[in-house]
Amino acid sequence: MWKLPFLDACLGIAESRHGALLASAREARDRGELVLATRRYADALRYAERAFGEDDVRLQEALSSLSLLHATAGDGGTAATYGRRALLIAERSYPGEHANVIAAQENMVALLTGLLRYREAIPISERVVAALQGRANAEARLASQLETMAELHDALGRYGPARTAAEAALALRQGCGDRAALAAATNLLGIIELHDARHERAMDRFQDAYALSAPAGRTSEPEATARPFPEAGGSAMFAANVALAHLLVDRPGEAERWLKIAAARPNSTAVERGVLAEVAGRLERARDRLDEAETAWRTALDVFLVHLPTAHPRVGRVRIALAQLARERQDPRQARALGREALDALTTVLPATHPLVLEARALATTPTAGDSAAVRP
Repeated sequence: MWKLPFLDACLGIAESRHGALLASAREARDRGELVLATRRYADALRYAERAFGEDDVRLQEALSSLSLLHATAGDGGTAATYGRRALLIAERSYPGEHANVIAAQENMVALLTGLLRYREAIPISERVVAALQGRANAEARLASQLETMAELHDALGRYGPARTAAEAALALRQGCGDRAALAAATNLLGIIELHDARHERAMDRFQDAYALSAPAGRTSEPEATARPFPEAGGSAMFAANVALAHLLVDRPGEAERWLKIAAARPNSTAVERGVLAEVAGRLERARDRLDEAETAWRTALDVFLVHLPTAHPRVGRVRIALAQLARERQDPRQARALGREALDALTTVLPATHPLVLEARALATTPTAGDSAAVRP
């Protein structure tokens, strides 16, 4: 009869030791010591595997944390391996709509999205949305997941499903009273409209997003519109998007005005500054100032390559813009090289029929002087 109490005592010791290892890992993570946190979570995982087995639910925290830490460190392959294992354990251990399963699925969607593995993320995102619909006090989480789903479809060029998800998210945000979240949801719908070549609709969405992002009490434009004077302050990114929409409907004067507004906004992030440079390049190109356009686009590319994955569509768009510029300057060799760089990266994350991939492929095959075909003007 002594065996059961002895085993219970052993299990209690194991759980206590495992808990201490996890606590130590959390403390290192919270202090920002990510290398140490990674090592301690790995120790906790190895201990739990020996003490409880390789499929035990108590492994889930270490697995989820290791997936996020490796993603932060840029090791996407290892991050995905840990994330998938955490999700499998959750799905085996709990009913399908259990809170732990939904949380593991949300983590996996975020991880795959960050790794630009859009097609893998969509079915998991759909399961999260289905589980959160009708769940009490889950409106904000549901809106966030719908926005992620919209971004995933938009990245793949599926603008219909993207718009449907974004509109559902926007409807939820309108009832939550969070202006910043409502502004972001409005901007997202504008981006989808922009990518789908609905430029006037995109401009309206971007201006609404900018108005919502302005500090409360500073929306002093006439009563007929809810949009503030640009000087009232708002997001640099949203102002840059307004500038881009004006460019696409051939209003360079308005584009320049909004670009100046965007540049004057304080506390912009590095990626926002890259976006400003990208739009500035488009404005210079529209005015046939090719040297200035190239300088702006190369600035944007430098920023994006530091802060975004190489295969990110933003990186691809700037490379394509530079390749088009090289082709216009009758430099087919440079156009081909830049087009090939864009194509090689984009085809790892986007379908072959995506407009960016098609444009990159056309540029990558730009005839050079030694080819029999004439150079495209």
